[in-house]
Amino acid sequence: MTTEISMDTQVTASEKMLASDLGDEVVMMCIEKGKYYSLQGPSGRIWQLLETPKTLAEISTTLLDEYDVAKDVCEDQLLSLVSQLRDQEIVTCSN
Repeated sequence: MTTEISMDTQVTASEKMLASDLGDEVVMMCIEKGKYYSLQGPSGRIWQLLETPKTLAEISTTLLDEYDVAKDVCEDQLLSLVSQLRDQEIVTCSN
């Protein structure tokens, strides 16, 4: 059963992932699957914020301070990205 993601969901970067920060891009590799991933711009910043477990609300607050984006747009895109990352087992989520 998949946990529903909300702004109260705590998200953690998967321990299966190796990541390297390349400026405005984060390149990652899943050691178990041998797959490579790339996150750019705000998505890469989100990955950096996940070095320690955080709720999506905490991440959203940081992004709103750092980027010129409306709160509802930020939250919608954050929920969508984290859902995709969870489905790829790049992050783990808990409520």
